[in-house]
Amino acid sequence: MLAVEVHNYNPSSPDISFGTSLVDTRPYTLSPELDIAYTQGTPTLSWSRGGFTLQHVDGLTGLWTDVPGPIVSSPFMTTNSGSAQYFRLIKR
Repeated sequence: MLAVEVHNYNPSSPDISFGTSLVDTRPYTLSPELDIAYTQGTPTLSWSRGGFTLQHVDGLTGLWTDVPGPIVSSPFMTTNSGSAQYFRLIKR
């Protein structure tokens, strides 16, 4: 937002003041906390905030993809495949 002001005591006086203000406001998004728990050998992912999509990748250099569904709410139970899996939440 840009605001501008011009003030003059009266039309015949030489005093004039000019003021400006510039404000930049952006929305702030709180990041969710992602937690993992094991119950009887089954990993369960849960997170604290809605509005995020769960993604996964099998290796550190792979491409992130949405968990089929897509999964947008907590909790999510996955199978223990025996290989490394990585998860993240993204804001859509």
